[in-house]
Amino acid sequence: MAAGRFIRAVYSRAAGSRALRRPLGAVRSNPRVRAFARRHVEVLLAPGTTWANVDGALRLLAEDSQQQIVFGPWRGDATTELLYWAPFVGWAQEHFGLTPAADRSGAGVFPSEPVVALVEQYRSGAAPPRPLLKRARYERLARPKAARGVPDRYIAVGVGSPVRIADPVVAIDAAQSPETQHAVIAGATGLVAPWSHLVLLGVLSGIPTVAVRSAGDGALEPDLDLAARIAGELGVPLTVLDDVQLETLASALGGTSG
Repeated sequence: MAAGRFIRAVYSRAAGSRALRRPLGAVRSNPRVRAFARRHVEVLLAPGTTWANVDGALRLLAEDSQQQIVFGPWRGDATTELLYWAPFVGWAQEHFGLTPAADRSGAGVFPSEPVVALVEQYRSGAAPPRPLLKRARYERLARPKAARGVPDRYIAVGVGSPVRIADPVVAIDAAQSPETQHAVIAGATGLVAPWSHLVLLGVLSGIPTVAVRSAGDGALEPDLDLAARIAGELGVPLTVLDDVQLETLASALGGTSG
């Protein structure tokens, strides 16, 4: 649409021409233009957007202190959400002073797709980590209510992990709600699980965690590197093992693998 092309030109190309930089800058700073741009912020976030455009869109939304913001919806998997999307949302809310909204009615919307596209550039090795990392806020999760029916001391084990540990253990499986999974992990003395969002819940809950990699689990090196970086920043032990190393692990824990 014509309005969309206009906004895109003003906000994405103002710095591209010395001759146009000053007049376009004047147009871009006009309050009416900025109010119009806030109503069409999705144009800045069209396919092919950059981190600079993401920042510009957030800055526009932040200019209206009365406007609440809805981030999302998120349509990806839980692992990617914990590694990338939730830390980005936390950073954006803090950095730009954005007020989150519970529903979309009357709220500004910041979609997840543009950020996901930029994250995928990093995950594919086509982009450096620094722009992504400077727009992420990692912190320990608030401790949930204690899980019911678990021992006083136990190791949490993700169902599907090819290691069997001597009791006491508490199993976690996909049928449990995220809240229950979090509660079980947060109350454990340690966690052993296949590479998944369970590993990230362990790290973000401050629980010493062993992540087990296996062939075909879809684990990407950039994801594993980022998880290790987060664990280091939070001071949480994280060990990543291939399934061929589990015999040694199981022996040390008093159990078996296989």
